[in-house]
Amino acid sequence: EASDADSGDYGKITFLLDRISSLGKFQINPETGMLNVSDRLDREQQSSYMLIVEAWDNYQFGYSSGESRNAFKQIGVTILDVNDEPPVMNPLPESCVMVTEFLEPGETVYTLKASDADDPNTPNGWVSFSILAGNDQELFEIEPLDHWTARLYA
Repeated sequence: EASDADSGDYGKITFLLDRISSLGKFQINPETGMLNVSDRLDREQQSSYMLIVEAWDNYQFGYSSGESRNAFKQIGVTILDVNDEPPVMNPLPESCVMVTEFLEPGETVYTLKASDADDPNTPNGWVSFSILAGNDQELFEIEPLDHWTARLYA
């Protein structure tokens, strides 16, 4: 919001948005100053923007003659994360994991790791592991170690 103590055309405010700071992702209504999103935002590509808005008085008639005055305001925009990225498993062994018959209950068979491009500080970026098939005798279990790692144990 901006105001001008002048009256008439000298007090009419025109809003402009710096194109470089907006990276084409935002636009501003020159009459109302309403800021809108104009292109898809992706937090994984850019998590915040520092926009520069200009407010000019008498812009239409006074800009070219130097009779227009202006003020600048920086507006920080933080993009919140949505769960839009799938987890990616770290490469698994190309062959089977070998264990001996002497493997004690509770011993680690394999450590699973995965990543997720979503915000790692939110549940959107966390990964959970589960055994979907091949464990009919329930010989194996999974224990989470952190948000991206788990151990498979006997």
